[in-house]
Amino acid sequence: MEKLSKELSYQLLAWGIIDHDDIPIYQYGILNGMIIIINLLTAVVIGFFTGSIVEILVFLAAFISLRSFTGGVHLDSKLLCYIGSSLILLIPAYMDELGMIISDSIGGLANPVGWLLLVIAIVTILCLMPMDSKKRKLDRAEKRRFRFVGLSILGMQLLIMVILSVMDLYHYCYIIGVSIIIVAVLIIIGKKVFR
Repeated sequence: MEKLSKELSYQLLAWGIIDHDDIPIYQYGILNGMIIIINLLTAVVIGFFTGSIVEILVFLAAFISLRSFTGGVHLDSKLLCYIGSSLILLIPAYMDELGMIISDSIGGLANPVGWLLLVIAIVTILCLMPMDSKKRKLDRAEKRRFRFVGLSILGMQLLIMVILSVMDLYHYCYIIGVSIIIVAVLIIIGKKVFR
């Protein structure tokens, strides 16, 4: 993929679309664009074969929006990251089968452990975000901005969970809750691994 992004960047240069100085920026952007496309196609394929495209898309919307501003563990290898991301997608795909239910369809606390995990995850995110990565250290202003945006996203997700519960759409409420829990777990792993 890196070779292809390099070739595409030089083709853009040959067509006069970009300047020579901009080649590294375009290589990086093209490479990341290809990775995003491959990850989204993989998500759709996993969703198709598990019969859970909507669940995976809801999970991705919640997970990516929050994780982008909270930080967490980042793997050095693109291949390991791809495999790990794909495996995480199996959680919303098989959530019911795994017994990862936060509440039942009546709205009662069928699984108080699930609710407790969600509360612990929220507290973890509130206390530890945003987290630097090995490749990118945030300055004070960036940390304030990431924290504000991350808190806003977390608040919106919790509000959406309440709205989904009121609408008796508990299944999607659970998916958002599980995405919040996974984000918290990745933050904890990131703090332990990359201190």
